[in-house]
Amino acid sequence: MHSAASLPGSNFRFAAMAAIAAVGVTVTIVDTVVDIGDADSAFIASSAADESPATLAKSTPEATVSAGGDASAALWHNDDFETDAAGWLSMTGSWAITAGQYTQTDSTGYDFISQYGELPPTEFRISVQMTAIDSEFGGGVVLGQAALGSRRGATLIDFTNSGMFLRWGLYSPNTGAHEYQGGLAMPDDFDPTLPHTLTVEASAARTMVIVDGERIADFAAIVPGYVGLATSVSSIAFDDVEIVSLW
Repeated sequence: MHSAASLPGSNFRFAAMAAIAAVGVTVTIVDTVVDIGDADSAFIASSAADESPATLAKSTPEATVSAGGDASAALWHNDDFETDAAGWLSMTGSWAITAGQYTQTDSTGYDFISQYGELPPTEFRISVQMTAIDSEFGGGVVLGQAALGSRRGATLIDFTNSGMFLRWGLYSPNTGAHEYQGGLAMPDDFDPTLPHTLTVEASAARTMVIVDGERIADFAAIVPGYVGLATSVSSIAFDDVEIVSLW
């Protein structure tokens, strides 16, 4: 793993945006210094195998308002993992309920994924609290999975570089290998040993990334599909998953 460089904002922001444009991704960075890291972050094409895809019916959102109080957004699903992880399908890694959290404890590999088994709304917001179990903070969410049991064509938005870099990229529709698209360095005062809440709003117009309530970046809209949780070379505890319909 390569550490994200600490560079002055203005000149490097321009270089980073040019690099992002080179891979065909439109992105807006909000109040932060951008760092794309080494392109070896293309990124680690991991070897987790796709299994046979399955299909489940789409469920109906609950007729309630989200915890954030947005009257236009209906709570579709939430999990506090107090007793079980019903509906979550472990694809790769070692997933279990531990002390009221959904944990992935195998820190030896990349792209360990657990998928939620029902198709979310076409436009939605997903939020999850993440806590490092060991010294590494590497994980996030997977969106736009075309089929259960396969990550092909999905978008991964996750923390890497010991939690100090947030990246997004696409799993190749053909091979499932991870293709890095963009990312940014977290602020110097970001503490990866503390719990953090990652929120992604996926609309037809854009994908917006929010960390601990602060909007970090916007980039192009992703295709609709299943969602999941993911880790890479880290043991992570996930909690308080909330999925909200935006329509």
